[in-house]
Amino acid sequence: MKTQKPKKEFSHKVTLVSFIMSIFVIYIHANNLAYYGIDANGNTIANLTVNILGNFIGEIAVPFFFMMSGYWLFRMDVEKDDIWKCLGSRLRKKTKTLVIPYLLWNTFGMIFYMTITHIPFISSMMNNGDVISVNFSNIFEGIFLHKYYFTFWYMQDLIVLTFVSPIFMFLLKKIRRGVFALIATFLLNLIDIDLVIFGTSSLWFFFSGAFMAVFLKEKFEKRNNGWIYLGAFIVMGIPRYFETAIIGDICYLFSPMILWKAFDALLPKRAIENTPYWFENQSFFIYAAHVIPVTIIGHLFAKMGGSVGWATISYLIAPWITLGLLFLGAKTLNIIMPGFYNLICGNRGRNRN
Repeated sequence: MKTQKPKKEFSHKVTLVSFIMSIFVIYIHANNLAYYGIDANGNTIANLTVNILGNFIGEIAVPFFFMMSGYWLFRMDVEKDDIWKCLGSRLRKKTKTLVIPYLLWNTFGMIFYMTITHIPFISSMMNNGDVISVNFSNIFEGIFLHKYYFTFWYMQDLIVLTFVSPIFMFLLKKIRRGVFALIATFLLNLIDIDLVIFGTSSLWFFFSGAFMAVFLKEKFEKRNNGWIYLGAFIVMGIPRYFETAIIGDICYLFSPMILWKAFDALLPKRAIENTPYWFENQSFFIYAAHVIPVTIIGHLFAKMGGSVGWATISYLIAPWITLGLLFLGAKTLNIIMPGFYNLICGNRGRNRN
């Protein structure tokens, strides 16, 4: 049992941090400044609130997901003889956990947006303009290239990165190759080269997660003095917040790792010792389903008032109302259609407690 406890606590921590990060993803898309005619570069309290929650912290959420995806995929002993068999088995499972949910949510999103663009009132509530024609090109791009479900750019990059992971495995079999590849990936981000099939930052976070799983597993999973890391995260946030050239970019690339360690201070030990609640395991559903409700809620709030103060308050509470609605939706689907819910969540929806 003692050997299993650290693994369970690590898994619980990943679940809780992912859940928290999914809330900050909602804050990214809850940005309501335009609804109130507030300049995005303004100096109001609304700007400050959006910048801190949606940008300073929120922009680390998806990089964290990439990092942990790479980490989980490569959390194995690369010295074992059956390593390729193990990787192949994991890649086959990714069809259910990534590809099928990607296609289903893209299809739902495409149908929704194609429908609402023919209904002016609802279309304006979703920030849509032109009517979307139903033709082969739009349907193909909608289902396979997330043309209308824009948040799934993350899923598309993740799918490609996952299925080219045998290349990463070859690089990580030897530490010298791994370090060289890590440095090369880091430099690609600084010079911002377009890799076409996925973003350079997506590659960095995914590969750095894989690198840590292979070579820095004990340090990454060990509980530390999180207050030091929290202080470092805040200090690194200054050049990020002011978008300082080069330095801000470097701080951004390392912020997810630092924030992960900072959670050792933010999460009580008992929180990771106990099994997370069912909904805390539903980060994928939250990510996949949040955009439509939070956008509608933001527009409804904007009709209730037009002051900067109200814009700030509505921004703060809209994600929590959205989260409540998502909880009700997830619970309902899981009770009425558990198989379907599990399918759209990539086998992540099973009720564990």
